[in-house]
Amino acid sequence: MPYKIITKRSGRDTPLERVTPLSKISRNLNPPSEIYSIQKDGEVYLGVISHKALTFLATEFADYAIKNYAKRDLPKAEVCLSIVRKWIEDDSSVSNEELRTAADAAYAAAADAAAYAADAAAADAANAAAKTAYAAYAANTAYDAAYAADAAAYADAADAAYAAGKDKEMEFIRQGEFILDFLKSGKHLFLV
Repeated sequence: MPYKIITKRSGRDTPLERVTPLSKISRNLNPPSEIYSIQKDGEVYLGVISHKALTFLATEFADYAIKNYAKRDLPKAEVCLSIVRKWIEDDSSVSNEELRTAADAAYAAAADAAAYAADAAAADAANAAAKTAYAAYAANTAYDAAYAADAAAYADAADAAYAAGKDKEMEFIRQGEFILDFLKSGKHLFLV
């Protein structure tokens, strides 16, 4: 089943519209994006992905990558995700410095995993964790929205799956299903 994603672009009058399969949903989200299911009898509105919702999704995907693809524990990346989750709950509960420090630590863990442990899956999973903190940091500091969206990209989580010997495309399908379940649950309404 195809899906339509409509993204409002700053500085432009017309939004960007894309039709995509399930496996490409996670790679085509930028805040704010509205998602529709295209069915035989028309389109069904599923919900909107805000910057905070996108950061939540990236956090969940990074956590999944750490738990399922990394060959070793990544405590710095896990702390990073914990701080981002705290920010998602209440963006005033975490300082910009805490977000930046957590992201830097997760990036350091990624570099360590890549350089010394030869665990590419761990490196990619830690990078995904760091990106979530940078996405939250970007939102807190009113950085460019494009940078914030890019920081919440999901590619590192899929790269972690691939590095662990898993099918990257299947990870993108899993992410697409997660996004649809998230929208159907109504939780996105609380992450505006």
